[in-house]
Amino acid sequence: MSLVSKDDFQYNAFLINSLKTYQNVAYIVTKQTDLKRFNKCSDDAVNVNLIANINGHPIW
Repeated sequence: MSLVSKDDFQYNAFLINSLKTYQNVAYIVTKQTDLKRFNKCSDDAVNVNLIANINGHPIW
């Protein structure tokens, strides 16, 4: 599993500025309201959802 730079995660002016890994699982540190806004505006949100968990729970 290759690590992804946090600078690669910029979609529609939304920057995921904290990406942490634990046991090969990616965790996004962000606010839930920001995540909802991001998912509404981004066509690439599904790509983030496939690799990212928030607060230890998968983003579906």
